[in-house]
Amino acid sequence: MAAAALMRSFACSALRMTPRPDKIPADRLRLPVWSFRACSHVSLQENEPASRVPSIKANIFEALKGYPVSSDHLYEIVVQTLLSHGFDDKQVVQVIAKAPRIVELHSSLGNILTFWRSLYRSEPAFLKTMSEYPELIYLRPEAVEERKRELFTVFPNKDIVKLAETCPQVFIDDWDMVMEKVYYITHAMVISPGHIISSGALSYSLLHIKTRHQFMLCCGKYRTPKPKEVTTTNPPLAKIVGLPLRLYLNICGVTAEEYDVFEKLMAKEKEREDAEDSDDDLD
Repeated sequence: MAAAALMRSFACSALRMTPRPDKIPADRLRLPVWSFRACSHVSLQENEPASRVPSIKANIFEALKGYPVSSDHLYEIVVQTLLSHGFDDKQVVQVIAKAPRIVELHSSLGNILTFWRSLYRSEPAFLKTMSEYPELIYLRPEAVEERKRELFTVFPNKDIVKLAETCPQVFIDDWDMVMEKVYYITHAMVISPGHIISSGALSYSLLHIKTRHQFMLCCGKYRTPKPKEVTTTNPPLAKIVGLPLRLYLNICGVTAEEYDVFEKLMAKEKEREDAEDSDDDLD
């Protein structure tokens, strides 16, 4: 009972360590009208083997559980454009399956991909990121540039390029949500922004970050560094938030059941605070 009470106390305090952001529309960066500014064209492979297109389209049809026959020519254009930009067959299917509205951008897709390619330091990084996060294609370049300026208020410009590879979600997520994570990591965990870049921590939810951090505190496996303290024995941020649960529990020296109790307490406390926020909005 005492252990459960202690965990409940940690859960409540953890969820109060960051300020509550003002609510913003989830699709703030996504607009129905696509007005992409002109981008320089990359050198495209002009004669992509036509034999590859039908099999790729068949895989797309299966992944999407079908699509209108009237759109077949649009999917063919999109497939050919992605192939000409260096995506392999599997990546093409992955991009379209995850971002099916890409067919609406068939006429400007080449310029959109050129714009995103300019943000990455290597071709493999560009192809990998766009395959895993094709919803980035939906963003207007103006919105991306605005987000880069916002990120520059927190991170050096050179690190923003790295962030585009380690955590491309920062270009999609609401800015207040991004800053809430940054604030928690830098103030509650006392970890410098530089470690955020390499850790990929911003790709996780704030609740996940808080739960992993606060549970380590509870277990005595994390000590809050003093201001300006350079070296600590704490696990690196990447391990705290990114390790598979089994390996994370090995560091904490506890059972999965104990972590499950704490995780549920954190989730319930968040639900309670969200409900309070909703009530405040109605007042």
